[in-house]
Amino acid sequence: MGTTAHLCGGNHTGEVPPLDRHQVLPRLRPGHSRPWHTTPAPDGMQIAQAWGWLFAPDGRVVVVVDPQKRWPMLPGGTVEPTDLSPEDTLRREATEEAQVTIGGDITRLGWVHDATGEVYGGIGECARLRLAAPLTTVGPAAVDPATGRQFARLLAPQQTAGLIGWGQQGYIHAALVEKIAHQRWGIPYAAPSPITELREPR
Repeated sequence: MGTTAHLCGGNHTGEVPPLDRHQVLPRLRPGHSRPWHTTPAPDGMQIAQAWGWLFAPDGRVVVVVDPQKRWPMLPGGTVEPTDLSPEDTLRREATEEAQVTIGGDITRLGWVHDATGEVYGGIGECARLRLAAPLTTVGPAAVDPATGRQFARLLAPQQTAGLIGWGQQGYIHAALVEKIAHQRWGIPYAAPSPITELREPR
């Protein structure tokens, strides 16, 4: 991951890397092989989920870790009836989970086809949307009001695709979104670097 760990008896002698400190458990996410589409979702198909690649100025993206499940994921979640749009969902979830705000220029990358919507109560065929946006502000870490838990907030470069468990599809997303971020917002391609904590600027 671009860093050196010094161990004694299997324990870190220096600062513990974030993935170890938060006991992150990367895994292949269920549904990683669902069909991916870059065209708009068909009219009438419910958009059940909105997850976002949120870019810091150095090209890295935000990853959040639920302290209970310890699974790394991108900020985002279920599109609620009170949300005006999937973009509104992402803004809300980014604030609740990661305490960050994002620019108004949110880009839709595409969507994943879910044939059953089982995780949403068996709603049937639906779309899981993937979006991208630049970060505008970072606030202090806080408890997510939806879960009652405080998520770890990490900044990660290109290895993020493997970290979040979307398999080969994730690497396709990463290549696409890095190009869009560079062309649309002038964000540089992230250089190989360690994963770090996302902290409020001082």
